[in-house]
Amino acid sequence: MILTDLPMNFDTKTDTTLRIIQIAAVEAGGGLGFRGRIPWDCPADRQFFRRQTQGHIVVLGRVTYESLGRPSLPGRRIVVLSSCCPHGLMPVSGEGICMPVSWSQKIERVFEIAAKTDAVIYIGGGARVYAGTMAFADELILSRMHGHYTCDRFYPALPKTMQLVERYAMDGFDVYRYVCRGNGRAFG
Repeated sequence: MILTDLPMNFDTKTDTTLRIIQIAAVEAGGGLGFRGRIPWDCPADRQFFRRQTQGHIVVLGRVTYESLGRPSLPGRRIVVLSSCCPHGLMPVSGEGICMPVSWSQKIERVFEIAAKTDAVIYIGGGARVYAGTMAFADELILSRMHGHYTCDRFYPALPKTMQLVERYAMDGFDVYRYVCRGNGRAFG
C-alpha cells in the first residue's frame, strides 16, 4: 500500500466530545528511542504523523520536543511537559500554547484546559508521557517499524481495554489503530 492509500486522518467523529489519542512509532520490540533520538529513519511515517496531527494539540515531553528540532510541528498547538523547567512547562514559540503544568499536578488539568480549544488531543511521547497518559487514552495509533533497533526507551504495555480496530500495511512499517473498549478512561 502506498502512503496515499492510507486514511491520513482517523478522526471520523463529528461531535465535540474530547478524544485523547496516543500516536507513536515503535520498533518490533516496542522500542521508541535510543539516547534521545529515534533510531530509524522513516519519512513516510513522519508524513503520516504530520498529517494526522495537523491542526490539533500535541502533548510532548521536553526531551521528545527538543529532539524534533526547531521549528517543529508547524500548524499544531504544542504543549511541552517537563519535570525540570519552571511550572513544568517549557516555553514554546509560534504555534505553541503555554500551560502551567507539572508532573506533580494531575494530568487531567492539561486535558481540561486543552479541551476548551480542541476536541482532539494527541499524545506524542516520549515514554514517560505515554505511560503517564495511557489510562486517559481513547485511542492509540501505533506505527510499528519492521525490524529490531537498539532502544533504551519503550512504549508501555497495551491495556486489556484497547482493542485493535484497523491495521494498514505500509512499506517498512504497519499502522495499527486501537480503541478503548473498557469502562471509559480515567478522565472526563
